[in-house]
Amino acid sequence: MPFTCGQKVSIELDMTSTPRRATFFVDGKVQQNTVTDLPKAIRFFAFIQKAGSSFQITKTIAIDLDSIISQRSMQTPLNYNGQTAQSPHSNPNQQHGQGYIQIQSHQMVPEESVQDSIRSPPADQPD
Repeated sequence: MPFTCGQKVSIELDMTSTPRRATFFVDGKVQQNTVTDLPKAIRFFAFIQKAGSSFQITKTIAIDLDSIISQRSMQTPLNYNGQTAQSPHSNPNQQHGQGYIQIQSHQMVPEESVQDSIRSPPADQPD
C-alpha cells in the first residue's frame, strides 16, 4: 500500500463479518490487499519514517453498509498473521450493518486534541 506525503489513507474495518476484515484505501481508491482474521479488539499505531512528517486522524465513523462489497473479488486477503487467507470472500449470508469504522489520515502537523486521541490506552484495558 504505497502512498506519499499528503495523500489520504483510509481503513475500513468490518468487525461484524466472519472473519473480521480491514480494507485499505489511498485517496479513496481501494487497495488490492486486505487483512482478515482480526482480533475482536484492535489498536492503531502509526510509524512515521520521514523527518518532519506527521499524521492526523481526521474522522472515525460507523457506517451502515459495506461500501466495497462489490470490489472484494479483486482483493488479496491476508490474515492477521500476514498469511494468505483461505477464503477471499466474507460469508455471503452475513448481514452487513453497523460495525464499520473508517479512519482517514494524512500527513500534517497534529493538533493537541489529535495527540490526545492517539495516546496509548491505560494498561488495565485488555488487548
